[in-house]
Amino acid sequence: MDKLADADSVLFGYIQDRVNVLHSRKSELEEKLRSKTRKHKDIDTAPLADPMDRCDSLTVEEKHALAVTMIDVVYVSDEYGIDIQFSI
Repeated sequence: MDKLADADSVLFGYIQDRVNVLHSRKSELEEKLRSKTRKHKDIDTAPLADPMDRCDSLTVEEKHALAVTMIDVVYVSDEYGIDIQFSI
């Protein structure tokens, strides 16, 4: 910090540019964190509690209906394997 007082305008300009870049990156990361926080939603699992408790006794049709309720999409690939995106 003692050397900073002796810095000329060119060096001080570089320092200001670096600080501005770091501040911009910090702002981007804070915004990303805020947006992730907002995406959190409470999940009402009450409709699934009963079917999940008696899963072994469900018919194939009932299991299918339960899966449709819980799953949005399933991706299968050689490169990434299986990726399931749940709706809840």
